[in-house]
Amino acid sequence: MFRRKKEKEEESQPPVQPEPRVSLAELINRYLDENKGEVSLAWFARQEKFPYIPPLLAVKEYVEAKGGSVTDMEELKKTFMRILESKMAFMGSAL
Repeated sequence: MFRRKKEKEEESQPPVQPEPRVSLAELINRYLDENKGEVSLAWFARQEKFPYIPPLLAVKEYVEAKGGSVTDMEELKKTFMRILESKMAFMGSAL
């Protein structure tokens, strides 16, 4: 009799809602917002015709620390560069 009561009590508890997943693009956008110097560095490198090497390991660690997952480094690089290009375009138009 006591056992059934416990089971019923456990069933009546609401299930724990998992934290909503944030997209890779959103996390990269947050990374670039927190590290504004990265956009400036990339913009300067483009102006001076220097090669720009994106900090993919730092971005990967940031994404994983915020609860995201990186399965493909190429996809990470493409997404990072696409968002970086848009931020540099916005930066160039603001000048």
